[in-house]
Amino acid sequence: MSVGIATKRARSDGVGEQYFHIDHRPHRKLTLGLGAVGVSLGILIWWVLSALVRTAYLPSPYAVAVTLYNLFTGYDHISGLTMWQLISDTLSHYFPAFILAFLLALPIGMLIGISRVADSLSRPFVEVLRPIAPIVFGPLFLIVLGQGQGVFMIVFLGVFIPLVSQIQFGVQHIDPLVLDLGQTMGAHGWTLFRKVIIPSIAPNILAGLKVAIGIGWICIIEGELILGTPGIGAFVLWNSQLGLYSQMFAGIVLISVIGILTYAVGWTVEHMVSKKLGMILESAPVTHC
Repeated sequence: MSVGIATKRARSDGVGEQYFHIDHRPHRKLTLGLGAVGVSLGILIWWVLSALVRTAYLPSPYAVAVTLYNLFTGYDHISGLTMWQLISDTLSHYFPAFILAFLLALPIGMLIGISRVADSLSRPFVEVLRPIAPIVFGPLFLIVLGQGQGVFMIVFLGVFIPLVSQIQFGVQHIDPLVLDLGQTMGAHGWTLFRKVIIPSIAPNILAGLKVAIGIGWICIIEGELILGTPGIGAFVLWNSQLGLYSQMFAGIVLISVIGILTYAVGWTVEHMVSKKLGMILESAPVTHC
């Protein structure tokens, strides 16, 4: 869908006027090409800085790449786990918390969006939790729930609030004419939900999922860093404490790559479904870790 701003500008020769246009239509090949150039430029800057500074605190991209290869073909000497096991530990906390948050946020968000009473009752809790980073509760979760369940709850809170906000926002901004038309055509009760309300808020659900994917990934890494739960975040923490900076940077690179991949999946699904529905995505306020 094209979003543009046309602005009028007088020509220098005084004959008529010309317009320039800001075009936000997606150009896949151009986007991928420029993205590749940006990544290459970033790696080049990193390489130059590491060569100029010459310190163990900033290993070169080559040293980090070699470290990553060794980690995937061997194991982490601190934890005794392979890199695949560390990734599996992180994802085993991430996905269950994400799925549970979505399954609870969908009906709760719809209820808050439909019922003024539910909205008034829940608003204080949502507004109090929205600006608070879930990682703040990390020490409490660690004491009460332990490492694994503590990280689970951090991710759950980080994902739940933006999802509820997006779904509530979508329900409250459904066009009244759409609801009236649906009821005129005989849609009532569950049929109205299934045929009218859910399709109408589908773009908001997808936008919320895309935002929640990124926030959840930030929360899982921060949770592992703070709580020391085995995973990629803890791997970075352990190696930084021991001064193994090539391993630390290798973990950071791995976190970035997996985070980009998870976000790309969410963006792709959102783009495909929203394009099929032909609807514009709107976003509600979100929280951050």
